[in-house]
Amino acid sequence: MSLVFLPDKDALFLWGNATSSRGVLAELASHGAPSQEELVIPSGHRSAVSGRLLPLFDTLPVLAAMPTHTLAELPPSVVAWSLASKLALNLVIRERVVPCLVTKPEGTRARWAAALSGAEDAAYVATLGRGMPPAAHAVPVAEARDGEVWAPDALLRAFLDATADALVRSNASGPKAARPHAASWESRWLRSLGGPDSRFEPEGFTERTLLADLEAWAEPVLGARDSLRACFRLELPEKDGDPFVLHFLLQSPEDPSLLVPAQEVWSASGRSLLKLGRAFRDPQESLLRALGLAARLFPPVGTSLTQPTPEHLTLDPATAWSFLSEGAPALSQAGFGIIVPGGLTASGQRRLRLRMRVGTKSPGVAGAVSGTAGLAFDALLAFRWEAALGGERLSARELAALARQKAPLVRHRGEWVAVDPRELAEIQKRLALKEGRLTVREALQAGLAGETRAEGLPVEVVAEGAFAGVLERLRSGAERNTDVPRGLHARLRPYQVRGLAWLRMMASLGLGA
Repeated sequence: MSLVFLPDKDALFLWGNATSSRGVLAELASHGAPSQEELVIPSGHRSAVSGRLLPLFDTLPVLAAMPTHTLAELPPSVVAWSLASKLALNLVIRERVVPCLVTKPEGTRARWAAALSGAEDAAYVATLGRGMPPAAHAVPVAEARDGEVWAPDALLRAFLDATADALVRSNASGPKAARPHAASWESRWLRSLGGPDSRFEPEGFTERTLLADLEAWAEPVLGARDSLRACFRLELPEKDGDPFVLHFLLQSPEDPSLLVPAQEVWSASGRSLLKLGRAFRDPQESLLRALGLAARLFPPVGTSLTQPTPEHLTLDPATAWSFLSEGAPALSQAGFGIIVPGGLTASGQRRLRLRMRVGTKSPGVAGAVSGTAGLAFDALLAFRWEAALGGERLSARELAALARQKAPLVRHRGEWVAVDPRELAEIQKRLALKEGRLTVREALQAGLAGETRAEGLPVEVVAEGAFAGVLERLRSGAERNTDVPRGLHARLRPYQVRGLAWLRMMASLGLGA
C-alpha cells in the first residue's frame, strides 16, 4: 500500500494493494473512510484510485508514534510521511510556527504555517524531500499537463503547514467565532486564527496592501525554497582604531554554506541569480526588502538604506556589542542568517567568565571528600572564585584594567574579547568574596555538569584535588573491569558487566543507586 498527502483536502490517502494490510497499515486504514481520489499512477497518467481518506488530525499521532526500528518493514511512502509527521510535531513543540494569510479560490484564509528558516530544519526538509518515493507525492498538479505531480519538497511543506495549522488551532484559546465587523483587521485575524472559521477578508481602502505586507513580514521566518534570505556577517577590526564591519549577504536557507555577497547581488543582471547550478529569483529585491525588515529589529541597518546599493555597515565597538547581544539573536529568531566570530558568542571562549574552583576541604568539617571514603551529601566543600578569559585566569590587575575601559568589546593580549557590562559588576562582587562553601551534593551536581549559575550568571566549574578524582570515578566507573560474584550462576552481557562495575563504584563512594 502507498500513502500520499492531498493538499486540497488537508488529508492523507492510503491506496494500493490492501491484501497485506495488517499491523500499522491496518491501524492507519481504520482511521479513514472509503474514497476515490485522482492520482498519477506508475504508468504516468492520471487515474481515479480507490483507497481510504484519512483525516489529518486523527492520523498524525499514528504516524508520529511509529518506532524508528519498525520503519524498515513498512512501504517507503508510509515511512516518508511518518518521518514528516515526527518533524511536524517537533516544529510545533518548539513553537516554530508563524501566522499568515493564504489566498485560495474560495477566498482568503488565516492560517498557521511551519517556520522553516532554521538551517537545520530547512536542511532536514530538503533531505526528506529528496528521499521521497514517487508514490508519496503522486498528486497531480491542478490544470497542468497529464503526468505532472507536486514536487516532493513543496508537498512536504504543504503537509507541515496543514499540520501546524491543525495542531495550533485545536489548542487555541479565545473567541471561537469571528464577529462580522470587528474594530480592526488585527482582531479579525486573531479570531480567524483561533477559531474553526478561518475566513478572513481585507476591508476598506486602508487594508488594500494587507496581504502583500503580511506576506513580506512572514517570508523570512517561513523560509523560501526558491529565494535567498538575507545574512549578516560581523568581521572584527584588524587594527586598533578600525571599525567593525557588518557585511550584507544572501544565503540559501537550505544550504548555509551558499553565500552571495551584496556586491555580487547588485552586479547581477536580470531577475534571477545563478549560483552553484541553482537559479534564485529577484535577488536584489529580496536583499532590499530583507534589509528593510532587519532595520526594524536592528535600527542601525536602516542607515545603510540611504545608499542605492548597500553592501555593508561600519560599527563602533558599542554598536557592534549591541549587534552581538541584542540584534543578532532577534534577527536569527526572525529567520535571518547570522555569522559572528565564534569566540564572542554567548558560549564562546573570548568572553569574560566567572569560574569556581571546587575541591579544597573545609577545615574541621566531618565527612569531607577523600579519594575512597564515603561521601556525606551534607558535608561542606570549599571553593574559590576567579575570573577567566579564553581559558586563562585573570589577575585582579588585569580585571581592573578591563573594567576601566568601560567598553563591552576591548583588546586584550592582541585579541578582541567580550566583557558584558551586566556581568562585570557581578563578577567583581563575587571576586571580592574570594571563597565560599557548598555542600557535596551541590558540588557533585555542578562538577558533573561542568557549570552552574550564580544570580543568573553562568559559572564554569573546575574540580581540584580529591574531589576531581571522585568526579573522574563517577564518569568512568562503568568502564572499569570488575569480577562477577562467584554466587551468580549466569553469564552477564557486556552492558550488564558495565552496570555491575558502576554499582560497585557507587557503593565504594558511599552513594546509593
